[in-house]
Amino acid sequence: VSKLEESQDKLRLKASELRKALERFSIVSVATNDAIHDWDIVKNQLWCNEAMQKTLGVPEVIDDPWNWWIQVMHVDDRKRMISSMERLLKNNREFGSNEYRIQIASGTHVYINHRIYVRRDRKGKPIRIIGAVMNITERKRAEEALRDSEARYRAFFETSRDCVFISSAEGRWIDLNAAAVELFGYASREELRNVHMRDLYADPEGRDRFIALMLEKGYVKECPFDMKKKDGSIIRVLLTSVVWKGADGNILGYQGTIRDVTEKLRIERELK
Repeated sequence: VSKLEESQDKLRLKASELRKALERFSIVSVATNDAIHDWDIVKNQLWCNEAMQKTLGVPEVIDDPWNWWIQVMHVDDRKRMISSMERLLKNNREFGSNEYRIQIASGTHVYINHRIYVRRDRKGKPIRIIGAVMNITERKRAEEALRDSEARYRAFFETSRDCVFISSAEGRWIDLNAAAVELFGYASREELRNVHMRDLYADPEGRDRFIALMLEKGYVKECPFDMKKKDGSIIRVLLTSVVWKGADGNILGYQGTIRDVTEKLRIERELK
């Protein structure tokens, strides 16, 4: 009798702890903006919190969740996500996270970050999947816009007929295009990278004048300088540049363009 009473006390304690856990889960599922689900694999049912119901336009309980999930998923993501989920369930893993597109109540597709926890029985068989879904569409759009911007910048960088450069504050090349190599008469980018930018000025004080202007204004626009090529010949250039700063406001370097106007000035002199 004593052992039975002790066992009943333990059961009552566990029941109380379970009620508290369920209450906490219920509060969190209501308070959060994330869509939360509880997929009972044994019963083949998916429970959805209020956020998920509103966002996806679904009832609280979805029967046959696997087929429903495949249907609302974007067709271009289905093969990848089905394969990913099957690997997760077969490899005895507990946690998984993926980003893909899913159809919401309005009929449009949004990008989501789907994080799940797989609960298994003693034999390792999946019996439950609890997950949270976060809408990351705005972040994805920002990333795509950044990639487009970088692609356009790189296209300009490589195809510009002017020398396009990024240099460190100390005067070392960080990046340069093919036109820079041609302008200064070097054999390759690697060879030009080993030349300090100060050594490219015809007047050693030219670099100091450039730095002073950058510190004063933060930029220069078509500022004339005499620079020299690898063979020692002098060229007249127009230098346009802006300061490149880090998040802390410190100067990391400079980026800009160098345009050769030597031939243009020669022609103008002849015309005069």
